Amino acid sequence: MSRLSIAGGHQRQQELVVAFFIIIIAMIGILLFVQEKVIYYIAGVLAFAAILWCQFKSKRWVYLTFLSIPFSPSIPLYQMRYTITAELSDFVVLATLFVFLLNYFMGEVRRKPYDSYIMIPLAGYILICALSSLLGYYILNALGHLFKWTGYAFLYIVIFKTFNTKEDFINLLRVIIVAFGLGSLVTIFNYGAVASGGPEVHRVGGLFEGLNAYGVLLALVLVFYFNLILQKKAKEIFPNWVVISFCATILLALVATFSRTAWVGLLGSLVAIFFIRGRRHIAIVLMFLTLLAFWALGKPVETRLEATIEKPSEILPFDLGDRDQIWKAAWAKSKRSFFFGVGYSNFQLVRMGTTAHNQYLAILGDSGVFALAAFIFFLVRLFRANLYLWRNHPLPFFQECAFGCWVVFCMTIVLSMTGEYFQVVIAHLMAFYACARLSFQMISENNRPARAAPATVPIGYKYLWNRQ
Repeated sequence: MSRLSIAGGHQRQQELVVAFFIIIIAMIGILLFVQEKVIYYIAGVLAFAAILWCQFKSKRWVYLTFLSIPFSPSIPLYQMRYTITAELSDFVVLATLFVFLLNYFMGEVRRKPYDSYIMIPLAGYILICALSSLLGYYILNALGHLFKWTGYAFLYIVIFKTFNTKEDFINLLRVIIVAFGLGSLVTIFNYGAVASGGPEVHRVGGLFEGLNAYGVLLALVLVFYFNLILQKKAKEIFPNWVVISFCATILLALVATFSRTAWVGLLGSLVAIFFIRGRRHIAIVLMFLTLLAFWALGKPVETRLEATIEKPSEILPFDLGDRDQIWKAAWAKSKRSFFFGVGYSNFQLVRMGTTAHNQYLAILGDSGVFALAAFIFFLVRLFRANLYLWRNHPLPFFQECAFGCWVVFCMTIVLSMTGEYFQVVIAHLMAFYACARLSFQMISENNRPARAAPATVPIGYKYLWNRQ
C-alpha cells in the first residue's frame, strides 16, 4: 500500500471523528435550546472551543479531563428503579480514551512497556468486579459504574503512553491546581450567597456532586501542593505567590464544605508532613494560614465543631454521623453474598438503602471478598511504589511529588474508612503517581552503569534500578 493511500485513509478517519464530534455538539445544542438556560449556552460554546483546541492530541485531552473535574455537576440520564447519572467529566474521559485508542491503533502513540507492577493488580480487581457484576443484580447499573471508574483509573495508561518530557508533567500539575483554584471560587461564591452571618452551618460545594467527596478531593490537592511549597519546589510550577494564592482559595473552599472528614484529613496530613520533613518556619506559616481560614468563617465552624463533640458515638468520643450503626449493618448484610457480592455499586441498592460509608465494606458488599483482596493488593503495591520513588528518585522535584503522593495516598486509605473516596480521587492519585513514576523511568532509560538493587526494592522496580 502506498504512502498516499495510507495518508488518505488517515484523513478519512479524521473526517469521521470530526463528524462524530459535530453530531454530538449538535445534540448538546438541541438539549441546551430546550433547557433555555444561558449558562448552558456558555458551557456549549466553551465545550466547542475546547474540542477545537484538543483535536486529536491525547495529551491535550488529558489536560482537559483534569480541568473539567471540578466543574462536573451530576446529570440524570435515565430513571429506573435507580437513577443512572453521569458527570461532565465522564464524557471528557470517554473522549480522551477514544482519541487515545484512535492514535494508538494508527501508530501515533509511542511504544513503551506498561507499568505491570501496578497495572496487573488493578486489572485483576477490575476483572473480578466485572465478573461479580455479570453474576449480580442490575447488570446495567453495575457495569456502567464500573466502566466509569475504570475510565478514570486508566487515564494513568494514557499519561504513561503519551507524556514524554518533564514539561508535560509540569503542565499537568499546573492544570490541576488552576482547575481547583477556579472551582473553589465557585464554592466561595455559593457560600457567600447563602451565608447569613449567624451560627447556622450552610454546607456548600461547587459544581461537583457530593460534599464530603468534594471536600476530600480538595484536601488531597491541598496536601500535595502544600508539600511542594514546604520543600520550596512549587516555583517549578508557578511563581510561589501564585501557588500560595491558589492554595489559599482552595483552603477556604474546603472549609466552606464543612466536611469534617476533609478537615481531619487535611490537618492530620499537614502534621505528618511537618514531622517527617521538618522546615518548621514554613510549616508554622502554613498551619497558621490553615487555622486562619477556619477562623474566617467564624461561628458556623464553631457550631460544627460543637455538634461533633457533643454527640459522641458508641465507639469514639465524637460524632460519626451514625456511621457506626451503618458499618454494623453493612458488615452483617455483606455476609449474605460474601464471596461474589451483588454487583459493582449495587450494595446500597440491593442490601443497604444507603452507602456503606466505608470503602472496604462497600467493595466487600458490591463484589465480594476476592475483589476486596485484589483491591488491598493493589493498594499495597501502590504504597510500596510511592515509598520507593520517594526514597530513590534522583530529581528533587519529582522526589517531592512521590512523597506528596505517598502522603495523600495514606490519607485516602484512612479517610476511606468513613466514606467511599477512592472512587472520587483515583484519577488524581494516579496522575500524581505518574509524574514520579514515569519521570523515573525516563531517567532510567539513559545509558548508565548498572548497580545492584537494594533488597527493599519492589520486584517490579528492580529492572528500573538496574537500568540507571
